Amino acid sequence: MGPLSGAVSIIAVIQISTEVLTLCAKYAKDTNDDTDDIDCVSNEISALYDVLNKVNDLTNRPDEAKFSALRDLTMSISQCSSDLTNLETRPDPGQRQPVMKRLGLCTLKWPFKSKNINKCITSLERSNTTIISALSADQR
Repeated sequence: MGPLSGAVSIIAVIQISTEVLTLCAKYAKDTNDDTDDIDCVSNEISALYDVLNKVNDLTNRPDEAKFSALRDLTMSISQCSSDLTNLETRPDPGQRQPVMKRLGLCTLKWPFKSKNINKCITSLERSNTTIISALSADQR
């Protein structure tokens, strides 16, 4: 069992990040809103996705026991999961009314206010930085 096999699975967080990235792409494509917030969220989640995949690769190596700093990441991984789940549970872009969609009369509205999304981005950045620091410490 790996050092991060506790409360939240890295693979589950990777899967949630993929789902949120897909939702962001749908919003970016179908919204008339300014896409700066969507781009910021997408960029941060993409960076987190890459880091989480590296952590997952390390925890699946036969010599994973030597990566002691990774054991302390459970809280950061849980926070990532919570933030991503919050983003994921917003209204799905596929829930528009089909008739309005076919007529092109209904566009999506990004369901977040800049203030709220900035809090989420900051939290994801903090978790990402913590994970990167742990990776750096373990690879010395």
